[in-house]
Amino acid sequence: AFGDPRQTARLIRRAKRRIRPLPVRLVLSGAKWSALAVGMLILVYMSYGVYFLMGSPNVERDYVAELNAPVLATPESDRAAPLYIEIAESLPMHVHPWHARLRGGENWEATVTYIAENPDVVTRIHEATDRPTLGKYLAHPDPHYQALLLDMYSPLLNEARRLYTVLVVDLRAAAASGDSARVMQNLRSMSVLPSHLAEGPFLISGVIAAHTAKEWAQEMVDLLALSPGVFSDEDLVSIDAMAHSLHDRSGFVDYSSERMTIDDVIQHAFTDDGKGGGRLTRQGIEILDSLYADRSGVVIPRWRYDAGVALVGPAYNIMHAGRRETREMIDRLFSSFEEELAKPLWDRDFQKFIDLSAMLERDPSTERRYAVVLMMMPALTRASAHDAIAIHRIKASRVAIALERFRRAEGRWPHALEELTPGYIESIPKDAFDGCVLKYRVRDGEPILYSVGADRVDRAGTPTVTAKGAVDPELAGQWISRSHLRTLNERISDPAQRAPWRNADWVLFSPAIARLVDEQARTKVNDED
Repeated sequence: AFGDPRQTARLIRRAKRRIRPLPVRLVLSGAKWSALAVGMLILVYMSYGVYFLMGSPNVERDYVAELNAPVLATPESDRAAPLYIEIAESLPMHVHPWHARLRGGENWEATVTYIAENPDVVTRIHEATDRPTLGKYLAHPDPHYQALLLDMYSPLLNEARRLYTVLVVDLRAAAASGDSARVMQNLRSMSVLPSHLAEGPFLISGVIAAHTAKEWAQEMVDLLALSPGVFSDEDLVSIDAMAHSLHDRSGFVDYSSERMTIDDVIQHAFTDDGKGGGRLTRQGIEILDSLYADRSGVVIPRWRYDAGVALVGPAYNIMHAGRRETREMIDRLFSSFEEELAKPLWDRDFQKFIDLSAMLERDPSTERRYAVVLMMMPALTRASAHDAIAIHRIKASRVAIALERFRRAEGRWPHALEELTPGYIESIPKDAFDGCVLKYRVRDGEPILYSVGADRVDRAGTPTVTAKGAVDPELAGQWISRSHLRTLNERISDPAQRAPWRNADWVLFSPAIARLVDEQARTKVNDED
């Protein structure tokens, strides 16, 4: 060995390593095995990454095509949607849906002027509402993109509310001029619009339909309170039939559409092993990213985005629940929701459903694990409340019509609502908040029809007075469950410190309060001028 320099050097190095202190040898040995372990983990991750990238969804059903099939089978002359869109695109920007409940003001007057100069706009809206079906064809701007139902949100929903605004403005102008025929035509079209919107295959379609139907009932009752003379006896019977057709249904919201949307997301997001199982795919990560990410207009090059998905996708795949577990959690949540939905509104709580959703959202690990589930669930309870309150408002509007018909026939207001049945209405609807019949009294010779409202306390038909001193008879009609109300009361025990609507009733019909609100609106407009 001494004759070979290389062998000699090797022996010297080996001897040096042997005489190193034990701690040094342990550290070096640990580093070697750690590097080996990290290398193995990287190799395993890269292998799983290849496995992840090879996964692709199995899209069995084309829900968009299925929903479009009946539309394509309907003659174009029977479809209202194309005409709605055409009319809405011609409207000026100041015709905005949020101005539908405003009285007076710059935008209001501009809309009045626009209608006066373009009377054919109202005529064309009437023509559209005469068509038997909505007939909205679902299409994505990119014809080569295999679109999800989730991508099919229609701008028609917002545009339809702009058309509704036109009808509201023209309705009030017609009432002011005493044009009964025009009032009735507008009310009829306004009552058809929610039914058309409810045909949309989305949860939001039903929510906007319910909101529009509730506004229709409010507008009609306002006219009945402020300008009852604009209606003939025959008109009242016709309006009652309109209201009956609106509430004579299970509701405006189709919850099966939300289930269909979730099923479509699952089939686009997960692989399918044919036995109900599967794993999240890169397409699924893109779907979740499109729903949750907020890049504030930042455009990421596609190659960089794909590289990011390839890098973090396998880790996210491991954290996220598989196809079977995701569906089981969805079934569990829907079962809890539907159990409450089957109850009357005054008995609904949804607390189990809300608690389960909140539990998943509170824990970051379960929030990521059930991201596909959580993106859908919160909208369900809000939609059910909008829907039920709208139906309740419409039923109450029929009682208001019955009160006016009774007054005309008998020359007085009834002493009790029981006098209205069965001659003027089949039965008195129950209060949505406490399950008893609607409340009624005659004060100073005028009727007050009301619900106990969100606080469930009968306050003799006292409307909400806001912090600014404005009377708002509708504010107490917002839905909260009994358990939520208890939580609020425990948090703020002093009634004087509570929100104004929690110390008031939901006033559904009162000529005296309607005049007060109308005067408030006129005073506000004059002050702004």
